[in-house]
Amino acid sequence: MFLGCHYTHYYGISATGKSAGEVDIKIEDGKGNAISICEAFILKSLNRTVIDLHVTKIFGYDSNGLTPNFILVYAESQDFINLWTKYLEYIPDISFDYQLVEGIKDVSEQHSECTDIKVALAKHERNGSFVDVYHIFVKMNT
Repeated sequence: MFLGCHYTHYYGISATGKSAGEVDIKIEDGKGNAISICEAFILKSLNRTVIDLHVTKIFGYDSNGLTPNFILVYAESQDFINLWTKYLEYIPDISFDYQLVEGIKDVSEQHSECTDIKVALAKHERNGSFVDVYHIFVKMNT
C-alpha cells in the first residue's frame, strides 16, 4: 500500500475553533484518504501553555477519529530526560476533548532503539472507541 504525506494541509478545526485547521502532517493511503495526522512543535522547557495548545489541536484537526495519531516534540532542552519525565507527568493534567484513559505510558523500548528518541502512548476514549496518540520526543541539541 502506498502512503503519502501532505505537509501543512487544512484539515479539521483550528485551535480557535473559528476556521479550518492547518495540520502539520497528514498521512494518506494510496487513494488520498487520511489515515493519520501529526502535530509537531518545539519545546525548550516545560511550557504548559505551548504543550496544551499543541497536544489538544490533534482532536480538532481529526474530525474522523483516526488512530493512531502523532504528537512530535522537538526537545531543545539541555536536560532531555528531565524534560521528558516532566512532560509525561504533565500530560494527564490536560483537559482533552476526549478523555485520556490509562494515563500516558512510556513505550520507548518497544518503538525506538535510539537513546535520543522517546515514545509514549496515550489512549483516549472517543465515542465508545479508543484512539491511540503517540507522543514522540526527539532530542534536538547535543
